[in-house]
Amino acid sequence: KVRSVLVQGDVFLNCSLTEAFCIAIVEAASCGLKIVTTKVGGVPEVLPPDMVEFSTTTPNDIVQSVSDTIELIYSERKKYNKKERNQLKWEQHNRISNMYSWVNVADRTEIVYTKIDSVKTKTLYEKLQAIQSLGSLYGKIIILLLIFAFIVAMVGYEFFFPAKDIELAPDFPYQKF
Repeated sequence: KVRSVLVQGDVFLNCSLTEAFCIAIVEAASCGLKIVTTKVGGVPEVLPPDMVEFSTTTPNDIVQSVSDTIELIYSERKKYNKKERNQLKWEQHNRISNMYSWVNVADRTEIVYTKIDSVKTKTLYEKLQAIQSLGSLYGKIIILLLIFAFIVAMVGYEFFFPAKDIELAPDFPYQKF
């Protein structure tokens, strides 16, 4: 249903004040729409620059970006016939499909996790040694404060979120797959 609504338009406007990853602009771009969006959070990394018109979050700038995009659409209508414009939309769809295929996403996710896994984390003993190196008295005080904070956190956590009240997730039935 989303596609059938999106393909009826020409412009997709996203006016977020904060956004980590905006799947809506990916869907709209995949349907061949021109994207106008505020340049916030992770949005600038979602689509290539030639597929998006960025705006600040001020109303005047948003209006200007939409106006610029509408002018671009009118100029394309003069330059290309309907079949050629549809071909351009189809090419945009294919670019998005290649950028966000499940295989591509899985490969990029694997790279991130491999990088994370390759980072050597310090053992508790190494961390305590680093704190101890702050000074013979100061290091011991910090370690004692950390132990005290840990105990208070555990007691407080158990008080506010008793273990008996936490619902356990059932085991995944791996045998079925």
